[in-house]
Amino acid sequence: MHLLRPIIALAALLAPLVEALTADEVRNAIQSNQLARFNSLMARVEVHHLPWEAAHVAGATRNVIRVHVTRLDGTQYTRDFLVKAAVRSPNPQGDAQRPRKGKGRSYSS
Repeated sequence: MHLLRPIIALAALLAPLVEALTADEVRNAIQSNQLARFNSLMARVEVHHLPWEAAHVAGATRNVIRVHVTRLDGTQYTRDFLVKAAVRSPNPQGDAQRPRKGKGRSYSS
């Protein structure tokens, strides 16, 4: 039991470092016209020490990074940021179900 307190204290110290790396990755992946909104959101998160997480959502019409922020009262809200075209989005179907290259069908003559 006496080892639990130092472990919790160490985890509390390292948590902002992990979030900072994730924030930098998100900052590098989103479009430049979205940076001001993202920086404003991260400033609020850092000032109020709010927990947050980011997830890449690949859709049919657009690729976004969705940031979920939990307020102090426990409610959550999300903000979407458009991804740069140069960033490769993950395959939503998984690697085992990638579509075939080429025409996709073989015709017998």
